[in-house]
Amino acid sequence: MKGTKLLKQTGALTHTIALSTQAIRLLEQLQALTGHIPSGYLLPSTKGEGKVMSDGTLNKALRQIIPSDKQDIHGFRGLASTWLNEQHPEYSAVIEKMLSHKG
Repeated sequence: MKGTKLLKQTGALTHTIALSTQAIRLLEQLQALTGHIPSGYLLPSTKGEGKVMSDGTLNKALRQIIPSDKQDIHGFRGLASTWLNEQHPEYSAVIEKMLSHKG
């Protein structure tokens, strides 16, 4: 489902997710504590402007919480898909769109 480099560079794979009022409020409180994030990312890369966090970085952080090689960050996508589709089968198309790698 990942797009080509050209599609990524042109912004054709931009993926927007609507946030709840509560989530926006929490992010505003976080911004008040941390200041403005110039990159525009909540979890900016330390490798430079415009870079996004890699699976490797997220998996390294996960290992600090769950010291096991039985789960990785990508596995959470499958877990979320299964659970959400069981809870709300009527929204399966929306759930898969929100969890996809493409916009």
